[in-house]
Amino acid sequence: SGDLVIASLREQSLYRLRIREERVLLVEPILIGARIRDLVEIPTGALLLWTDAGTIIGLRPLPASRTMQGPALFAQCSGCHTLTPDGAHRLGPNLHGVVGRQTASVPGFPYSTALQAMDAPWTEERLDAFLQDPASFAPGTTMQMSGIADSLARHTLIAYLKAN
Repeated sequence: SGDLVIASLREQSLYRLRIREERVLLVEPILIGARIRDLVEIPTGALLLWTDAGTIIGLRPLPASRTMQGPALFAQCSGCHTLTPDGAHRLGPNLHGVVGRQTASVPGFPYSTALQAMDAPWTEERLDAFLQDPASFAPGTTMQMSGIADSLARHTLIAYLKAN
């Protein structure tokens, strides 16, 4: 669906990159466990991978019903964010316990001035507004995504974040 897929011999993985308006919005590692020599997309959208061992591995896209589940939605965020209790950060802050947490409050993460200026906790409603259009919610934010237009996807993602 317009994403770039890169194969890695050494990492034995694929990397799915979502690029929009000349910016990388998502980097999703997909561990294959074999050195990938070549790949091709067939008309159904499935990928065929040719490995060093001479085997062919087939991957097909998830049905829409599976991509609307919390873990699948968060996978799109995991290129930049973690969701672990240890507090580790990536390009974005750790999102463990984000619902109810004060905005821009995770120690050790360099938040944008826009988010630092907000003096309120992350409620489900505020997260929904942020995820719908980060730049409008917090002008000057460093969040590099245009937003999630689908309200059901936002609600599902927020429920998943709330549970983690």
